[in-house]
Amino acid sequence: SQIMTPRDRCFAVGFSERPALLMPLTSDARAIETAFRDLPALGSTSLHDALVYALYQYRGVRGRKALVLLSDGDDTSSLISWDDALAYAERSGVAIYTIGLAIGKGSIAIRHKLERLATETGGRTFFISKAEELAGVYSQIDRELRSQYLLAFSPDPAPKEGERHALEVRVSKRGYKARSARGYTP
Repeated sequence: SQIMTPRDRCFAVGFSERPALLMPLTSDARAIETAFRDLPALGSTSLHDALVYALYQYRGVRGRKALVLLSDGDDTSSLISWDDALAYAERSGVAIYTIGLAIGKGSIAIRHKLERLATETGGRTFFISKAEELAGVYSQIDRELRSQYLLAFSPDPAPKEGERHALEVRVSKRGYKARSARGYTP
């Protein structure tokens, strides 16, 4: 709840066998916290479906958009493929911050998915071993979201509709690094 200000709005999605909207778009941080409190961590994981379902909740939402995806395992039951979910994420315009909870170094597939989602969308990945570390991660995400800049550009020649284009943002000042989506789809 510390990550939100009164101007912010958020929603909560839980996912096991199928994604479910636990709390619709609200500015009530306590309601979101309550929605997650009694969520059981058992059963299958529909990570790909949940990603697309959550990103769909942003339709019609204006302003800066970010998604925090917390998972403790790889996908086991989605109807949507990883490639389709990633493509949807890339086109969404939403920066995705991924958090892997208790995901061992040997779990290469899920670690790679979480890292790729964050990298491609301009977010960041965190791997933590216990839930008590979440407060520190949320604090880092909050700092990052509150220190972003909006850069606009007009490519020449104009890009083709529906075609993915690479994007790279560099900072000339030493010691600083820009984080942005790796591409865009008009």
